[in-house]
Amino acid sequence: MPLPAHLDIDKIASVVWSCTTKALGGWLKGAPRDETAFINRLTEQLGATRKGCDVGLDKRVVVKSRVAVLHRQGPKATDLFGSDLAVTVMTEPGNFTKTAIFQVKKGNDFKALFERHQLQDALNHPQAASRSFVLYIDEGRTGVRLQPAKEVLGKFKNEAQTLTTSVADWMPLHSWLSEWLGCRIGVPSDLGSPDAIETVLADYEDTHPIATLDSAGEPLPSSAWLLFGMAPSLADLYRHPFGRMLDQP
Repeated sequence: MPLPAHLDIDKIASVVWSCTTKALGGWLKGAPRDETAFINRLTEQLGATRKGCDVGLDKRVVVKSRVAVLHRQGPKATDLFGSDLAVTVMTEPGNFTKTAIFQVKKGNDFKALFERHQLQDALNHPQAASRSFVLYIDEGRTGVRLQPAKEVLGKFKNEAQTLTTSVADWMPLHSWLSEWLGCRIGVPSDLGSPDAIETVLADYEDTHPIATLDSAGEPLPSSAWLLFGMAPSLADLYRHPFGRMLDQP
C-alpha cells in the first residue's frame, strides 16, 4: 500500500532533503569524518522537533519524530541486521507503516569499498532482507546514493570478500524516497504479525544507553532508529498500533 493520498509527498521530500544536506554539510566540516559521525548528524536533523510542520495535502497533518538507540546484539557487539540505521514511517488514518534498514558507507568520487559479510548479515534476517539498503555518502563530491543491499551483494564475484565499485548509477535520494514511499521498492509492515520488524526493533531498544567497549577498551557505536508518525493530531497518531512508540522518552 503506497503513502496515503492525503499526504503531500513533495513536502515530505523537501524536509528529508533539507535535513540530509544539512547533515552532510556539517559532517564534511567536522572530524572524525566516519559513518558513525554522519549518522549522528543525520539523526540530529531528522529527529528534531518541528512545531507547525504540516505535510498534509488538503488538510493539516502533523509530524512527530523520535530517535531510539538500539543494543549491539551481534557477535563482538555488532548490530542485529548488519546495518547502522533503521527508519520507520507510520500514518494514521491509513495504517501505512514501513521500515527501511540502512548500512551507511562513505567513499570518494562515487566509488566505495564493500564487505561481503556486512551485506550478508543484512540479508540473513527474514524481516530485514527485503528492507535493507546501502546508503552511500560521498566525502569529496558531496552526494548521497542508495541501493538495495541484495543488489550490491549480487555484484560480488565468486567468493570475493570485498568489492570496490562505482555507485554513480545508484538511486539519488529524491528518487529513492519517491519509490520507497510509493511501495515500488521495499515492503510495508504487517501490523498483525507478532514478528513485525518494528516489534523486533523495539525489543532491542536500549532504554538506558551506556558506552559499550570492545576488547581494547574502545567505545563501540550504537545503532539508531528513527521513528516518524504523521496524523491530523497526536490523539489520532496514538490510535496507530505502533503510535505509542513515539511517546516514549
